[in-house]
Amino acid sequence: MAKKVDEDLVSTYFYLQKRIDRATRRIGEYEHEFNNKNFYTCTQMRHEEMTTVAFKLEKEVISHVVAIETAEQHIKTLQFKLKHFDRFMNGLSSSDKEYYISRYKYDYEALNDRLDKLIFEEVGEIEEAAAYHNGGLVKTNYQLIELESNPENHFKAMMDQLGVM
Repeated sequence: MAKKVDEDLVSTYFYLQKRIDRATRRIGEYEHEFNNKNFYTCTQMRHEEMTTVAFKLEKEVISHVVAIETAEQHIKTLQFKLKHFDRFMNGLSSSDKEYYISRYKYDYEALNDRLDKLIFEEVGEIEEAAAYHNGGLVKTNYQLIELESNPENHFKAMMDQLGVM
């Protein structure tokens, strides 16, 4: 009998394209949200007095760049998994494909231990390869920016990240 964790993981592979599409839309939402921010100072009530609060450009730009890079890395990982899972599925007979789709996409209660073991091993290998492919971590260029000590260089590095300079 298969472990529930394995079944859930395999089920997610049948929805990789939807996850890629959703992550792509999320990048567009990040861009839209960032571009519609108010970049001006505003007044706020703090400690019972009115104060002027400035827009923290550096913090907002860094946060935006990291969010975009993280989403792009996530999409690359999902595309890597989809490519290898599609290759696996295309190598199967039509009856095996039908079993997997019924069992893991539509949650049909059928058991075929040989086929279940085969897909668990394949998905496990894809997961391992994806982790190796990404170095096990989501890497961003933000670390390079963060280590810069001179504020002027820091700002220039951020603008380079955005493709402005």
